[in-house]
Amino acid sequence: MQISAAPGSGSYRDSVASPDTRPAQEALSAEAFELFRTMSAADQGHALAVLRLLRGEGPVSPDLSAAALLHDVGKADGGLTLPYRTAIVLLETFWPQTLKRLCGYAEGSWRAPFAADAHHAVIGAERCLAAGCSMRTVALVRYHDVALEAVSSDLCVDLERLKRADDAS
Repeated sequence: MQISAAPGSGSYRDSVASPDTRPAQEALSAEAFELFRTMSAADQGHALAVLRLLRGEGPVSPDLSAAALLHDVGKADGGLTLPYRTAIVLLETFWPQTLKRLCGYAEGSWRAPFAADAHHAVIGAERCLAAGCSMRTVALVRYHDVALEAVSSDLCVDLERLKRADDAS
């Protein structure tokens, strides 16, 4: 994936070249693929990289493939521009308590992107459910950002794989 300047837009969504989405189209239902397409090009590229890493480890179930591709769909349309994403990384690293205070839901506020990032797993799971994804895919998306100890044991193997690939990409 190549970074390309989007003249005048300043949008993170528009600043990254569109990835080849054929693997997503092949792995997802039509409704789930439309959901995938709502993500920024950068988030699509990240999701495709997660799927590639998982496939490089061995067999990947259809539910895990869908979760790999949709785990960040809750960030779509959340206003997460490059400056917000940069601020989130810096705040997570140096001032995590400040980030927590900024994450309170504030629709229409300048804080809304912080809330979208913090709650993207729940938002994404709701969107996956509405798009007809399997309950296992919905659960993997919902819990991909929580500690494994807090999750049902039947999800742990897939969640561990998803988290590892997510962190590596």
